[in-house]
Amino acid sequence: MARRAIRVVTFNRNEEAAVSALFDDLLMRGPWQPIRGTLGAPRVQRAYARDDWQLEHVPLKAQGNVLAAVHLADFFASRSASTDSIVFYGCAGSLSAVNSRSVFLVESAQYLSLGKVRSAPPPSTEVVTLNNKWLCHTSPAAHEPPLAPVVFPLCSPGGGSTLDLAKLTQLPVARVAATDKVIAVPPRTPPPALLSGMAGNQYTPDQWTYGEALGLMEVTSPHPVIIDMESYGIGRLAHALSLQEYVAILRVTTDALTDHARSDAEQERLLLDGRFVLAHVLRHLFIGLTSAI
Repeated sequence: MARRAIRVVTFNRNEEAAVSALFDDLLMRGPWQPIRGTLGAPRVQRAYARDDWQLEHVPLKAQGNVLAAVHLADFFASRSASTDSIVFYGCAGSLSAVNSRSVFLVESAQYLSLGKVRSAPPPSTEVVTLNNKWLCHTSPAAHEPPLAPVVFPLCSPGGGSTLDLAKLTQLPVARVAATDKVIAVPPRTPPPALLSGMAGNQYTPDQWTYGEALGLMEVTSPHPVIIDMESYGIGRLAHALSLQEYVAILRVTTDALTDHARSDAEQERLLLDGRFVLAHVLRHLFIGLTSAI
């Protein structure tokens, strides 16, 4: 009997509670059983055809691109434990109310963080901006190219992965704007392009606001844009290790950028509801791993 093992990783308390509830669901309805005599993260298993499916939950209790990447490195360093895939489950923000309270597979992620903090006239004391050379091509060209989005083949329609989770699950996909802070401003119209051509637009080198950077992503992305603080770090490390085929990210958009004050009360409920979509994804991933043998 071959073992097929998937690890589910969460970041905050509400996400942890949602996955714990999913494990309770599985054990209550069967044929899942707890794996006895193991320490650490909760683990359950069931037989399927000639395979033994094993599912583990790892609550990080921390957030951020760096911490997510560190966990991914630890995960792949210990793959002797025969874990076949890792699924990150968590909340996200959406650029507008249209895409809030929804569930998305993350197709790609772009990093919105590199910039400048400088003094501002009173009553403000400082202002934070992003250097647009990391987001788009500029004229004159910068010495460094823009940071390219990282793509997750497992969740990218037609992305060439052995498994196409978007097709199998029929879930929508999104591009993530990955930041290192909570963003509570809406997208704004980006500055006009200085030059346009077959290779794309070029912009005057400048410091942009977060709203302008999000506005550029909104008009250039073929998919809805959502916000989180981990997907870029996960993707960069996965690609560096040529292990991106093992990684999937599922995000529940629990709020829009301008309604964070109302979102906390609903986040737990939306993540709990999202556990049924997570179960749907895990089932297709397990079956795909079994069929690939």
